[in-house]
Amino acid sequence: MFTDPYQTIDTLCEAMVKSSAPSISLIGHSFGDWIARSAINQSQLKSIRKLISICPTVAPVPFAKVFKPIMGKLVPELVVMADKELMSTPLSEKMQIKRSSIWAKVEVIVTRPQDFKVDHEMWASHISSVFQPSVWRVIEEELSSN
Repeated sequence: MFTDPYQTIDTLCEAMVKSSAPSISLIGHSFGDWIARSAINQSQLKSIRKLISICPTVAPVPFAKVFKPIMGKLVPELVVMADKELMSTPLSEKMQIKRSSIWAKVEVIVTRPQDFKVDHEMWASHISSVFQPSVWRVIEEELSSN
């Protein structure tokens, strides 16, 4: 928070480019998923193999629209989260990345478009999803699968 999201994307890209790992998997929660998608698209690295999206922001976030005029300069993420085109940014089709999505059954913070493919729906809320052992078991399974 309180950081230029495009600077965060650049930092993530630099880290991925400098990595000597033969393959890279990313896990993104909420707005972090948008950061991951943007960094993947920007880097176009062939070593990126998976993206696991936990409660991803894939559509404008209602509270961001409300608070953007008041706090947009202080919290630059709000500007992005309120923008329909930016939030729906897909992964580049040029990249052959397996994307798996985890959605919380008690989601009240982010909007899920009807056409958004959900691979795993878990009993959790947006915030609690990253603390649920069942969510981490799914992540572990996804990371170990081809």
